[in-house]
Amino acid sequence: MQSTPGLSEILWDISEMPSVWPIVKHGGKISPGFNFGEDVGELPPTSWTVPGRQLYHMGLAVSLNDQPTLRATLVVTSPRPPLLNTAGIIGILARPPAGGPDKRLDIQILAAHRARVTALPVAAILASP
Repeated sequence: MQSTPGLSEILWDISEMPSVWPIVKHGGKISPGFNFGEDVGELPPTSWTVPGRQLYHMGLAVSLNDQPTLRATLVVTSPRPPLLNTAGIIGILARPPAGGPDKRLDIQILAAHRARVTALPVAAILASP
């Protein structure tokens, strides 16, 4: 998300940053916290479909200096090709901890394909050390 123009700004916009006092209280340090496992289960049939695969959702709470910052839901499936690079994650739904329909970030993988395999010539295989 950091290398995609605009997404980083949107993420900061929907996050609830802690006030100055908790940062001062921790000596100017910011300690991130991640709590996985809230709200885990099978995803009922929705527009989030991957043919032939069961989808699951898993909650994630992000905090800074023990202050809730962001709530997210990961939409996942088994990490089989072509979804190995994403670890089976096909989408992320993020919102502020207090909720609200006006601030939200939804990211969904629209397509994934296996890489084309090209055969090496036998001479190249025999010449390698």
